[in-house]
Amino acid sequence: MPLSFTPLILAFILSLVYVVSYRISDSIEKYHEYILSIGSGMLLAIIFVEVLPELIEEGNKFLSSDIIALSILIGFTSYHLIEKYTYKHSKRTLETTRIGYLHVGGFFIDNFLEGFVLVLIFSIATNYLIYILFIPLLLGDIAASTTLRHINDKFKLGKIGIILLSSSIFLGAVVGSLLRLNEKTFYITLGILTGIFIYFITRDEIPRGRKGKPLAFLIALIIISTIFLVIKGVI
Repeated sequence: MPLSFTPLILAFILSLVYVVSYRISDSIEKYHEYILSIGSGMLLAIIFVEVLPELIEEGNKFLSSDIIALSILIGFTSYHLIEKYTYKHSKRTLETTRIGYLHVGGFFIDNFLEGFVLVLIFSIATNYLIYILFIPLLLGDIAASTTLRHINDKFKLGKIGIILLSSSIFLGAVVGSLLRLNEKTFYITLGILTGIFIYFITRDEIPRGRKGKPLAFLIALIIISTIFLVIKGVI
């Protein structure tokens, strides 16, 4: 099996897991906060300890650090502004059912970007990263299936949400695999997607207010950070 197929296979597995998790979401909902806390801790560690240093080190061969930092900021800010404008506008102008479909559309985009960034990170990272990254993405999709269950119960979206969401992760990976970006465009795109992921994690993955399990979050973050630092020989 060619190594280049690895992110596609992992994205396909994530799509299947989404469907299975949705079907048993009632059973796993009691673990929702633990799953989110552990997954978000792992993702933040991966981004800040591994992805960002790799992005800057490799990207500096083609772009300045300022351009890379600006691309991350653009990704974070633009995703925030687009989402806020869309949801604020829709709640004033659309009926309840269409707002439900808007939520599904948001899930579709998030999952599409998940598959897309999986391929891009695989292009610059060492082999072990893609498998470690798979774990928090898997946990995030399992947790998201319970949220989707509540949206479906409220808006009566039927099977359309499941079909869209289960296929969007793999579709994002396929698109990412088919694109042939030059070096500068590749690192700008990866910077933008990294900014989007940082926003996505802080918005959806980290439980807000009194929700969440801070100890589980901290343990996951420390363990993954330590693993990467040991592999790099920093500690």
